[in-house]
Amino acid sequence: MKESKLILLCKNNLYKQVTELFLEKLPEPINILYENGLAIRLAIKNNNFPLLVSLIDYYLRETLKKYRFDTTDYNISKHRLKEIIGDALESFDASKEILSFLKTKELLPEELDDCIYNLFGESLQRLKWAKEHQEDPNDGIKANAYYILSKYYRYGWANVTSNVEFANKYLEESANLGHTQACYDIARIFFDYGNSDKALFYINKGLTRINDHDFDCAVISHSQNAMKHDLESLVMICDYIKQQAKSSERNSPKLTV
Repeated sequence: MKESKLILLCKNNLYKQVTELFLEKLPEPINILYENGLAIRLAIKNNNFPLLVSLIDYYLRETLKKYRFDTTDYNISKHRLKEIIGDALESFDASKEILSFLKTKELLPEELDDCIYNLFGESLQRLKWAKEHQEDPNDGIKANAYYILSKYYRYGWANVTSNVEFANKYLEESANLGHTQACYDIARIFFDYGNSDKALFYINKGLTRINDHDFDCAVISHSQNAMKHDLESLVMICDYIKQQAKSSERNSPKLTV
């Protein structure tokens, strides 16, 4: 497996052999993010500047072959790379040369938000709606970007490895910023996990959004009325469960000391 060979070469700092590996004609490109980006982490850990340059240039080159620059898929792929680099920089002391290179490539962790905002660069609808309703447009853009990110992590689209924990994290962040569909989706997840308190919190947040505004034009899969019906149905289910729990509590025998 080419990915295993790549990691072995990176562990031994064999830069020339890595460049030769990249020049081979392969049926599929090498997954640089294999094992959570271990090859990149090793290059940063060992402060191997030419190796890191080779890995990142290969990754960005292959990503551009698959996706047009600045499309959602491209930005998601770059976002994942930034996350891996950010984690590595927290664990290891990178050289000034490496930091300068990452800054040139706009891959430093503090530039992560630029990638998030670019995710929604394809559509100005949400931005227009936010301005009309005198909302902070940045929250709307970010909410939708996080919602998109949650989908990529849930289903493993583009170069992103499927990760339910990340998917739920970004979904909840989107809901906290007021994305109506995210409120419903995360409420369902909390409901399925048996956390009816959190489910109700996000249900009510979603209903507030629908009641306060005529229509939230962030990308959602339900019409306004269908969404409201779904949320209200969840409220009824959660209320029923709470009532059953209270009834069970009342009927359970009390221990006397």
